[in-house]
Amino acid sequence: MPSGRTWDIAFIQLFLDRELIRKIPNSLNADGLLLFAQPTRINLEKHPHPSERFLLGAGEIYSLADEFSSMRILNIDEQWRPSGRHEAWLVAQKVN
Repeated sequence: MPSGRTWDIAFIQLFLDRELIRKIPNSLNADGLLLFAQPTRINLEKHPHPSERFLLGAGEIYSLADEFSSMRILNIDEQWRPSGRHEAWLVAQKVN
């Protein structure tokens, strides 16, 4: 994310960079939203791709969310989706 810019919404899907995700709250305006969707390792039970290095561990989404002290978690879960992928989803809002 560009330095010095802030955003109302950050949408990250099918892109795993844990350090970037941890920095998102600093780049959001007050009440800004983070929408994050990423397959988990459980996805490998049905699909060979993406490879393990691009997948969240089981329950990892909850650990990442615990680091967001300036965010209110609106929705968080991981499960098989209608797309056929096992994904972790997180929706969080920055609090003042």
